[in-house]
Amino acid sequence: EGEPIVSDMEKKLAKGAQLKNWYMDTITEETPTDKPNREKQFDPKSRVEYHKIPEKVQKLKDLIFEEGPFDVLVAFSQGCIMTHLLIGHLRKEDPSMQAASKASKRWHFTRNKPEEMPWRVSVFFNGMHIRDKDYMDLFDTPSPHPTVHVFGRADEFYDYGRDGFGYKPQEEYYVDPVIFTHSEGHAFPTQPPRAREIYDRVAAEIWRHCGGRPSA
Repeated sequence: EGEPIVSDMEKKLAKGAQLKNWYMDTITEETPTDKPNREKQFDPKSRVEYHKIPEKVQKLKDLIFEEGPFDVLVAFSQGCIMTHLLIGHLRKEDPSMQAASKASKRWHFTRNKPEEMPWRVSVFFNGMHIRDKDYMDLFDTPSPHPTVHVFGRADEFYDYGRDGFGYKPQEEYYVDPVIFTHSEGHAFPTQPPRAREIYDRVAAEIWRHCGGRPSA
């Protein structure tokens, strides 16, 4: 099962293309009900199990190593969970093994240690925490990877996204997260002046971690 409701923003981004979940999950309630999937997710007592995560993470790694290098990874909503899982898996791996993998000849960025990601900074919009207990140990210690987190306070998932449900909130997965909030919902912010302020500051963080400086 999975969340079947597609937002207007997702429809616009898809432009008629098939939309797919990053992964599927199964939710086991303490007391079974007929609630929609999202309401089951909101219950801290529900057990959430992600399916085929190693396979999904490997697909993302293959994409990065074959199509990269990249400087910035931008994720939205469920894509943020997938990115947390990707970072968590990468930091547990020996970087020297990538040389023996099917990494593309186009790959030019060398990871010298596990905590170095094959991109420079991650930007999360309306992200959520890892819910499957089998993967919570990925961030028993926080990652030094630079991250920016943007949340909409009117988002129906806001409280859920900022709560760790008995574990740590997602910002605490990282050593020094930069956090911005706005008054809008589950979407990229558009309302001035706050939207412009956020994008300017996000851009400044990207420049800070990627080097160089913005043009005047």
